[in-house]
Amino acid sequence: MPFLDYDEALAREFLKLIESPPPKGRQKEQVVQDFLEQHTELIPTPNLLNHHLQLNSIVSKFRLSTALITDYVYLTKSSGRWTITLVELESPDKAIFTAHMGRAVPSSGFTAALAQVIDWKTYVDDHKAEILQRLKPLIVPPGMRENPVTFEYQLIIGRSKTRTRAARGSNILRRFVRATGSMSSHMTRCSASISRARNIAKTL
Repeated sequence: MPFLDYDEALAREFLKLIESPPPKGRQKEQVVQDFLEQHTELIPTPNLLNHHLQLNSIVSKFRLSTALITDYVYLTKSSGRWTITLVELESPDKAIFTAHMGRAVPSSGFTAALAQVIDWKTYVDDHKAEILQRLKPLIVPPGMRENPVTFEYQLIIGRSKTRTRAARGSNILRRFVRATGSMSSHMTRCSASISRARNIAKTL
């Protein structure tokens, strides 16, 4: 299985981007997404099955409804099933936790982002057939379209260093996500894309 060569310059460029303020009039998360779309080897795709990224394709700004728009969607399959992952990309500047009496408390930004992902899940649960029909061109070969499909949800927010605010942060976060009914969601930090480049983790 081939891998991309490690690109130290690209890793440094991305680190500089997420540590710098966005250009005037632009949102940080869109600046990050534009960079990831130009350098797709950095896009986190943690849910890949053994057939890897379907058609080597990421669907940018996939619209669930007029009010619900993902940042991107990707598909993956094995011989017996499909997984479709919907991704919400937030600013790396957003904190996951806020300091509160020495405890790790989920921040308002994280809570709002997670609520949006939960809205997606509710919509998908009610409109699964419609969404699969719109993604049908990517669900190939046609003989595999009847295989079971699982929808997953990924939230990319903050930086890895923000997790050190509280040693119990990971356990608190797991309990918080479980309480919201979004146990199948995955959370990734923007720094993971740098690690991805450094570990040569993106396959062709």
